[in-house]
Formats: sequence, structure tokens, C-alpha cells
Amino acid sequence: MKTPSRPKAMLCSLVFGLLCHSVRAESMSWWLTDFPPYSIPENGEPGSGAVDLVLHGVMAAWPEKITHQFRIANTSRIWTSIDAGTEACYTSALHTPQRARQAYLSDVFILPPIQLIVRKDRLEQVPMNANGEVQFAALISRRDINGVLVSGRAYGTELDAALAGTPHGENLTFSGSKVLGANLFKMIAAGRADYTLDYDFILAYQMKDAAALDVLTTLPIDVANTPLVGSFACPRTLWGQKMIERIDHIVSQLAQNARYRDQFERWLLPGTKARYAAKFDQFYKSRSKNQGSNH
Repeated sequence: MKTPSRPKAMLCSLVFGLLCHSVRAESMSWWLTDFPPYSIPENGEPGSGAVDLVLHGVMAAWPEKITHQFRIANTSRIWTSIDAGTEACYTSALHTPQRARQAYLSDVFILPPIQLIVRKDRLEQVPMNANGEVQFAALISRRDINGVLVSGRAYGTELDAALAGTPHGENLTFSGSKVLGANLFKMIAAGRADYTLDYDFILAYQMKDAAALDVLTTLPIDVANTPLVGSFACPRTLWGQKMIERIDHIVSQLAQNARYRDQFERWLLPGTKARYAAKFDQFYKSRSKNQGSNH
């Protein structure tokens, strides 16, 4: 068999490389996760969740006509992929120092911190400070009110430290990792426990289809009073930097629409929305000026 000449072989290699690059440029991959109402994949694609609606806007404003592809996975799998430099961006990252070291981030929404979710008939037993916040260490030390948390779940640096450093007994129990969200809320509504910790918007989402949960309410916590930020994340590669810059520019344009924030805030309970209004206003004002990334 005749071997191709070196110049011809090099030309073939160059053409093949350009073709591969062209193919890659014709598609964009996104990681999705099931985290209603923030992210609600439907039929393998972004659906009606708050960040799904933003992603639809990003795709519509994408400068080239390309195919957008979607992969649904749990957060552990997604971050392993991002660490490996896989050419795909994630829609539902939290902007934390650790994540900022792992990925390029573009901020999308500001989120209220984890709240105490408690049955209304037990409010008198909840110790509060002068700022209207739950005194968490005092709460979990009390014997006349019972809490239930999820075993192995991280509740954030401050709450995890308080749980580890404050003695508590049978008044605070830990359920299996499969008892999440609606199931835990139903336990409390039914009187099998008095309180838990979770996001306000998750409770609001579950309330829309479960009238029995109307007996629950949320309260801010003294050691968890800093709002969180939800972000898009792309791998820390040259490709990831290029993509996050593009995403960030589009999101800043979308955020100039006065109704942009409603895509998420419609899921907040009125008290929570009012409590963090000033911080939310400041975030969206900055976001519309293209101030929302770490690239």
C-alpha cells in the first residue's frame, strides 16, 4: 500500500482538525439537574424552572445558529465533569469560594438563605432575637420542640458548624437521605416533627399542590442570614472562559428587563421576599450592568 507523502498527510490532518472544530462549534452542551422550582427539566430539556427560563433566553440570543444539547445528572457527577474540563456548562451552580476556584461563574439569581420551616402552632416555642431571627443554638438545645433534618446533607458552613458544636438530644433527629422536600414537609404538617431546615422557594413550590402544607411557615436564622447566588458554571479552560464571557454578556442583557427577577421571585413567600428586598434590588441593579461573573 502506498504511504501518503508527509505534506499530504499534514494537510489531511489539518483539514480533519478544522472539521472537528467546526463540528464542535455547531453545538453547545449544558448540564441540567432536577431541583424544582429552580430547575425543572422536562423530557430531557430545560422546562419551566426559574433558571430554565433564563437558559431559554440565553439560547435564543446565542450569536451563532447552533444545536443546544442537554445532559441531566446529579451535582456530584456534574462537578466531576467540570473538574475534568468537559466542554459543557452547568445551569444551577451556587456561587461559593470553592466553586469559583473550580469553574468560571456567571451570576443569574440571588437566593434567600436556608430558612427554618416550622409548623405555625409551634411558633411560641421558637427562640427569637431582637432582629426577628431564630436563635439556632438555643432552638436545637430545647426539649419542648422537635426537629428533623436529613442525614448527610450539607446545610451550609454556618449551620453545619452550629449543628456540630451545639449539644442536642432526641429532640433533633436525622432522617434517611431519601426523605427530602415534600415528604419531610408532610411529616411536619402531620405533627410527626415540628421543624426542619430548607429553602423557602422549595416549600412554596410544594405548597401549590398540597393544601395540607399551609400550616407551615418560614423564619430567618441568626447564623444563616446571608443570601446565596445561583450561577451558570463553565470549566476553567480556554473554552470555558470563552463560553462564560458569552453567557455573562447575554444574561446581563436579559437582566435589564424589569420582569427578569420575577422568574425566580414568583416562588418566594411574601415574608421572605420583603425581608431581603434591599439586597435583592442591589444584586439585580449590578447584574444588569454586566457585573456578575468571576472570569
